Amino acid sequence: MSNKKRISKKMQKIEAKKISKFCYQIDYAGKQAEKAAKIFMNLWVNDKEKLIRIIQTDLGYRIFS
Repeated sequence: MSNKKRISKKMQKIEAKKISKFCYQIDYAGKQAEKAAKIFMNLWVNDKEKLIRIIQTDLGYRIFS
């Protein structure tokens, strides 16, 4: 009985670490998306020609399509 408890507690710790890492990745992705949105809006307001050039590149095409 006590052996099962130890295993389940160990598994709970492993699962908690996985969930924590996943939440961190989501948070990081959200921050990166926020940065990208700020850059996009800044270019939209200040320099539409540069924004159009970025979108026309291969990387820009993959990001915006």
